[in-house]
Amino acid sequence: MAIPDKLAFVLLCWTCAFLLSWEISLGIILALVLAGTLIPPFKPNSDTGRKYFNRFLLYSIPLVMVLVTANGLLIHEGPVLLQSPLFSFYGGGVEYALTVSIRLVLLSVSVLLFFVSTRVRDIIDYLDSLGLPNSLVSILLLTLFFLEQVPGRISRVFTAQEARGAPVRKGIISRSKALFVVLSPLVLSSIVESVERGVALELRGYHAQRNVSRTSEPTARISRQGYVFLVLAAAIIIFEVSRWLLK
Repeated sequence: MAIPDKLAFVLLCWTCAFLLSWEISLGIILALVLAGTLIPPFKPNSDTGRKYFNRFLLYSIPLVMVLVTANGLLIHEGPVLLQSPLFSFYGGGVEYALTVSIRLVLLSVSVLLFFVSTRVRDIIDYLDSLGLPNSLVSILLLTLFFLEQVPGRISRVFTAQEARGAPVRKGIISRSKALFVVLSPLVLSSIVESVERGVALELRGYHAQRNVSRTSEPTARISRQGYVFLVLAAAIIIFEVSRWLLK
């Protein structure tokens, strides 16, 4: 599936997240999880991407449960689902929490699935073929590269601190105390690397060639499948707006 088709699909998912009920959004999330496992265009293109995608799904479940529990206890609206001498669990709060949390999960899953199933090089080539400035494309490429390297750098900093005798992995309290110890070398190393990359780009004549005009066509165009996604998104918007006006 071409990049424009995937972007149209992400737009469709975002439209569904904002306009449809949380039950439908939950069904779409399950469909996206199956698509990331079974459908080749949506499968993560690396083991690292697959690990991050599965980790996000794993972390989103307790997050949704916490939001549902907190809102069910604090928002006193709707019928009482569960009552005890100490607390009451209200249906209005549960519905509100499910609506917000499922919406956020659907927004995040659709974007994450797009990035893990698309090579960064393909994204950069497509943006470059659209005629975007070289500086903007390079900043995006370097940012994505930096974000991909952050977990490995943090692990190396933790290992170095442990070698010096610092208990940085012993529970959440130790990790919290070691936050600034980890951030300092991480930020400093990132600044040094950014300067080195800037000097390397300048030595290769990047600044002299940044105003070169492009005549190439985009490497990928939206197909009939992408137009179907856009039509579905437009139909959902029109239907929901019409239903709201006729109330």
